[in-house]
Amino acid sequence: MSSVVFILRYCLVWCSWNRRKVLRGYIKTRLQELLQEKAKLLNLDIEDLIILPDQVHVSIIQKSPVDTPHHYCSQFKAYSSSILRKEFAGLLKMPTLWTRNYCCVPNLNEYLKVVNKFVKEQKD
Repeated sequence: MSSVVFILRYCLVWCSWNRRKVLRGYIKTRLQELLQEKAKLLNLDIEDLIILPDQVHVSIIQKSPVDTPHHYCSQFKAYSSSILRKEFAGLLKMPTLWTRNYCCVPNLNEYLKVVNKFVKEQKD
């Protein structure tokens, strides 16, 4: 009988629409809760979570190679946007909460270099 053991680590980063600095106070706190909830539903562990006023950095540990990082990022963004926009009416002034873009880095050693480049290049 053979067995396979693996752990995949990804760092996902995405920005708010037009880099609007809306991720503060209660919105930031609620976003942290929502991302933790969704990670649990997706059977992921969040290793690190950094929420800046205009961007989110989530380091996840994937326990099985069932889905892609794109799937996880889409799930996080859709889930959090839907709930936050219902709970905080001020967010409805924006056409969408998140940009379509995101950055995924599988290697933590290269994380900061790639993330910094990605964030600087964001123009939506």
